[in-house]
Amino acid sequence: MEVLFFMNTKNDNSKILEIYKMKLFGELVKAVWNDDIEDIENLPNKILNEDLKDDLNNYFSGKFDKDTMVNLIRVTMGLDVTGDTDKNLKDSLHEAVNLDEVKRPIISIISDACKYCDENNKEDESCKIRSKHINCNEEDVCSACGDCVSRCKLGAISDKIEFIPMIKLLKDIKSPVYAIVAPAFIGQFGKDVSPGKLRTALKKIGFEDMIEVALAADMLTAKEAYDYYEHMKKDEEGCFITSCCCPIWVSLIQNSFPQILENVSPSVSPMIACGRAVKILNPDAKVVFIGPCMAKKKEAMLEDIKDAVDFVLTFKELQEIFDALELNPAIMDESNRVEASLSGRVYARTGGVSKAVKLSVRRIDKNIKF
Repeated sequence: MEVLFFMNTKNDNSKILEIYKMKLFGELVKAVWNDDIEDIENLPNKILNEDLKDDLNNYFSGKFDKDTMVNLIRVTMGLDVTGDTDKNLKDSLHEAVNLDEVKRPIISIISDACKYCDENNKEDESCKIRSKHINCNEEDVCSACGDCVSRCKLGAISDKIEFIPMIKLLKDIKSPVYAIVAPAFIGQFGKDVSPGKLRTALKKIGFEDMIEVALAADMLTAKEAYDYYEHMKKDEEGCFITSCCCPIWVSLIQNSFPQILENVSPSVSPMIACGRAVKILNPDAKVVFIGPCMAKKKEAMLEDIKDAVDFVLTFKELQEIFDALELNPAIMDESNRVEASLSGRVYARTGGVSKAVKLSVRRIDKNIKF
């Protein structure tokens, strides 16, 4: 199998494989959702020959080999890259739709594509970005921070998309599937998309309901404020507690600053707390977290907390799903309810966690000094 491949040598931010990946993902969503997979084998050629050729006319053409294409498709489906690229697209699709969970690592490198990159075109010069990614995985210190993904200008380092394995769940009425959305969702889908409209849009694609993770953030704020207050009473000068919300931050402390590990809040993150709460209230439920960061995909797979969240999507991926299914959240009916306070929602902002905890501590003791 050989198809046209286009790469821009003038624009370092081209990420041609990422562009192709998202277009391919949108077409896969339409095909699988509508049970229209008869022509699925021709999908990669269709996108490259029609969409990318028209959109990216400043790119020059080379050869896009079968191994690169097969593994990019597998990552798009939530599958691992493979050395056995003889499977046809239908076989990979069957494997993906029957996955119970997406496996680690969540960030994959499509090594066959590296030969196209002008940063790795000399035999005596290896790509530092690729080497860093490989070392992180080999040493099991990858936090899924996404640095290697953002810096690979070709887009050959990419995180798995977990939606194709979810489709069967969303269409199966036996188990309700709840979307829990990160506090940062406000404004992500346009200024006209309110929380109520987003909830309606998510119900249109099979979710039972949408719950704001900011609700769990409110609960954790109360707990952390009390813990911090108790610490302050004992050691006002030397007390500090650092947040548990960001898995990249927690991983950084575990791997590079173990001397302050005891100062990390012992609480789980709001995502985990929210997912667990949903499953306590409905043991048959499945939970999908939707947020801005690929690191949450890694957090959801951690062995001691993997009971909470079944799948993770990013806002970008959800927007692609809406587009593929021709759903416009901005014109949906309102399905509003108040679930969280301002303190829970400001977790998404720089300094938001500290601000929320500080406000709560002030409610416990207005005379306490920070």
